[in-house]
Amino acid sequence: MKKKAKKEPAEDAQPTRESRERAALLIQKVMDFKRTLSERKDPMVELDKQWDISSTQHNVIVWLGYDGPLQTGELSRRAQIHDKSITGVVDRLEKRGLIQRERSPEDRRTVIVTLTDEGRKLYAEIYEIMEGGLGWIIQSMDEQEETMAFQIVERLLRAVNNLPH
Repeated sequence: MKKKAKKEPAEDAQPTRESRERAALLIQKVMDFKRTLSERKDPMVELDKQWDISSTQHNVIVWLGYDGPLQTGELSRRAQIHDKSITGVVDRLEKRGLIQRERSPEDRRTVIVTLTDEGRKLYAEIYEIMEGGLGWIIQSMDEQEETMAFQIVERLLRAVNNLPH
């Protein structure tokens, strides 16, 4: 594969036909990866069953565990939950004792969502599974592949940050 020069897209630029074709190939690889993962017994799915939470609720726990307390609107964006649906998700997690809501002392209209001790316990279990799974993948790589994997993820992050809004 020929190495291309890196360049940041202009704000109004559209992907070239070649870029779109390569993107289609990447989508195929990502979907193959996801299909292969779905055929394996997923410890995260088992954990969600054990805790009796949905994948949406799981996502909320992950963001609160990783980033700490969040305003409801920010939590809905990060967890990719529609603004109208986040209230129900938060209600159910609060009833389960996994999260709590507090009013912001600066602005009483603002609701801050945090993990409870029980929610932090669940997040610790989730994190352990994520760390272990990625640890196995990293362990399968040689040093050069590991370095490249981190560089690719960092490059993807920069590219996403430069996408037009």
